[in-house]
Amino acid sequence: MYLRCYVFDHPKNWFEMLPWAQYWYNSAFHCSMGMSPYQAVYGKPPPSLIRYEYNEDDPPAIQDSLKIRDVLLNKLKVKLQ
Repeated sequence: MYLRCYVFDHPKNWFEMLPWAQYWYNSAFHCSMGMSPYQAVYGKPPPSLIRYEYNEDDPPAIQDSLKIRDVLLNKLKVKLQ
């Protein structure tokens, strides 16, 4: 479902979303286990993602990548709701 929500707007770039889909799956709560797969393997809750705070010392490529990530995750959040 996560991948489907992204692919709807960007059908040619679905493969770029695979790492985020994997993160979502591994950090999502599974009723049958009573925890996320990440927690089952590592014994602690998965790390949460934080919004990117602009830092002028960051390389431009990292700034762009993290800004795009934040926009993308916000879009997906809205669509999944």
